[in-house]
Amino acid sequence: MTTLLTAIFYLWFVTTILLVVLWLVRRQDRKRSVDEGSEHDGLFVVEDEVEDEAGADGGPRDAGPTVAIRPAAVTRIELPTVLDLLDGITLPFDLAPSTVGIVEPERHAIFLSSHHDAEATGTAFADELTRLGFDIEPAGFDQALAVRGDDVLTLRICPDATTVLDGTAPRFVAAEESDTAIEVWVGRGSPPPVRP
Repeated sequence: MTTLLTAIFYLWFVTTILLVVLWLVRRQDRKRSVDEGSEHDGLFVVEDEVEDEAGADGGPRDAGPTVAIRPAAVTRIELPTVLDLLDGITLPFDLAPSTVGIVEPERHAIFLSSHHDAEATGTAFADELTRLGFDIEPAGFDQALAVRGDDVLTLRICPDATTVLDGTAPRFVAAEESDTAIEVWVGRGSPPPVRP
């Protein structure tokens, strides 16, 4: 029985050594093929020979094959900014944009109003968005979605902006006593972070 276990152990040991050696050889081959500029997963392509205008001695020299690295195709989708989506809006009452604390101004906007009640301010703002072609869909007690085709804005109204906290810090740093805040951000989901 011990000789059978010993034979299995040596078989396992030799197989492991062979697999490690095979892995190292393949790794070295891949490294060499990349260094030589041969095709590797479609990332490297050998170009035709290129002649430099002048070699080290001032005469023409043969540069030999060169490697051109072709990066993978990246499709970048440009999403509209909050300003793009609100283009043409007339801010009702005395709503004024506030940039204090905004981390992502291209995706997030805050508007503050100090002289009108929150319900009237929110309704007037929603009416302006409707005028711009958005459909307003309620999304909770204090939130709504404004949808126009593929464009989505999330809206949140805060009747007393000075009492809203982001963690332990005030969310609307520029808000004064009894200001109403309307927060708008691109897309659906939670409000973006702010800087205290």
